[in-house]
Amino acid sequence: SNNEFTMVTTHPGVLKTDLHRGQGLLFDIFESVAVALIGISVKDAGIRQSSILASEKLRPNSLTRVDQFAYGRLNCETAKALDEKHADWLWNILGNLESKASTCNV
Repeated sequence: SNNEFTMVTTHPGVLKTDLHRGQGLLFDIFESVAVALIGISVKDAGIRQSSILASEKLRPNSLTRVDQFAYGRLNCETAKALDEKHADWLWNILGNLESKASTCNV
């Protein structure tokens, strides 16, 4: 039963990585500006994520949603729908990366 697990979903925020590159010129420009203005390092994001996972404020035996500013969020139908939408987007990106990587001669 899921009642035996404490689950946490978090968002790391805008990271200084190249994960979003290659989605079109305008998006690449927007992403570069956003990262320059509000991006954080992968290390800082990891520290934040670790702090969230170790927090005593998480709801035991339940799902806690935490945004990129470490604020808890409600688990509602709208949030669940956004999870599905973002999951599809992420799997698409990862599939494209995998396809590109399979053509590399290493």
